[in-house]
Formats: sequence, C-alpha cells, structure tokens
Amino acid sequence: MRIGPLELLVIGVIAVILLLMLFTARDSRAVNVELSETFGDPLTPSPGPNAIRWALGVLDEAGVDADSDSPYAARLLIAARPGLSHKAATALVKAIA
Repeated sequence: MRIGPLELLVIGVIAVILLLMLFTARDSRAVNVELSETFGDPLTPSPGPNAIRWALGVLDEAGVDADSDSPYAARLLIAARPGLSHKAATALVKAIA
C-alpha cells in the first residue's frame, strides 16, 4: 500500500491541529482556578490570602516593589514557581500593587 501526497497532507494537517490543541490547552484554565488549586485558597474572583502571602514573601525577599516594576515582579514569581502561568503571576502582582 502506498501513501500518496493527499494522504500525507491529511496526516500533516491532523498533526498540526493536534499540536495546536496541545499548546493552547496548557494556558486555558481560568486564573482564579489556577491560583486556588496551586495555593489551596477558596475559589474567588481575586487571588486568595495564601497566594498573596506567598507572592509578597517572594517579592520582599528579592527586594522588588510590585508597583514600580510589575513585569519584573511577575517574572520573579514565575521563576519562584515554574508552573505558574504568566496570567496568574500578573494577577498576583496587580492584587499586591
């Protein structure tokens, strides 16, 4: 059995679709759900006390003010907890600032 160009095209398209689904699904959780699951806080629209306490500790230890350099503060939070999404880190910085 031979695989022709049309079959190869279909296989390629399916592979691309599956890869796109894989990469876009990674950051599809809502920020409040991610923070609630990560830090054990109750599910609320804003970051909970455990998440804020952790973020304040990380930023205080680094000597960074969330108001003065928000992007850098978010990167520090992601570096301190690599599984944390950029959206969640940004939400934490906004809650602290």
